[in-house]
Amino acid sequence: MELRDDETMIFDGHPSPRATLELYAKGDGLALAVGAILWFLVSPAVGVLVALTLAFLTVLIGAIARRRVRYVITSQRLYIREGLLSKYEQQTRLDRIQDVSTRQSFFQRMLGIGTVDFDTAAGESDEDFAFHGVADPGEVVRAVDEAQRTP
Repeated sequence: MELRDDETMIFDGHPSPRATLELYAKGDGLALAVGAILWFLVSPAVGVLVALTLAFLTVLIGAIARRRVRYVITSQRLYIREGLLSKYEQQTRLDRIQDVSTRQSFFQRMLGIGTVDFDTAAGESDEDFAFHGVADPGEVVRAVDEAQRTP
C-alpha cells in the first residue's frame, strides 16, 4: 500500500498467530490420528514420518494464512489486503466510519484476540469490513479513534 504525501501510518498488522491456534489444533490432531493408524497398519517409522510431515504442513499453512492478510490504519483510511497469488483489496476513508465495534468469544478473550467491525456510511459496499483475529482489538479501536481525531 502506498501512502499519500499527506498520510501517515498509524497501524500496520496481520492477524495474530494466536488466531490460527484452532487450525493448529485440528491439523496436529489429524496428524497424530493418521500417524497412529499408520504406526499400527504399516510401520512405526512410516507413522512417525507421516505425522511429522502433516504437523509441519499444518504450521506452514497457518503461517501462510496469517501472512496473506494485512490490516492498515492511516491518518486518512482503513485498508485490508488479502491474498498471495491473487489479491483482494478493500479500503474506506476514515470519515466514512460511523461505528466501530469489537467481538470476542470466551476463547478469543482468553487468547487476547478478536474481531474489530467497522460500520461505514451509506453508499459504501455492504461487504463485511472487519479486522479478524487481531491481537488486542482495543488497541485497534484506539488507533482508529486517534486517526479520526487527528486533523
